[in-house]
Amino acid sequence: MHLLGLACAFIALEGLALGLVCAGVLLSWGAETLRLWRQSGLRLVGRPDGGLALAGATGAVTVEGGLVPAPWLAVLELRDGQGRRTAILVTPDRVEAEAFRRLRVWLRWHSAFASDRPN
Repeated sequence: MHLLGLACAFIALEGLALGLVCAGVLLSWGAETLRLWRQSGLRLVGRPDGGLALAGATGAVTVEGGLVPAPWLAVLELRDGQGRRTAILVTPDRVEAEAFRRLRVWLRWHSAFASDRPN
């Protein structure tokens, strides 16, 4: 998409406008690449007590509301020990089929038990 934006800029613009648009597109591409690189190491692992942990993190994470265990998508809202919240979007093309199935089953059971708990 960034290459398409650069191509359109080269066709339609010239001079200072071309330079500014190219700089903006390149900055956007760099920011997107950095964001994807930071998220590439994120890995969710199951704990023996039935909870979840982020691989590489020192503490456990808790799964908050907003769970979506659909066949084509899983959305998790996590909170770490410091209270920071993170949303993770998992699609079937990013994980093995069996791991995605287990995650969806875990999410369904977790949301069922969470709704039965008294507040």
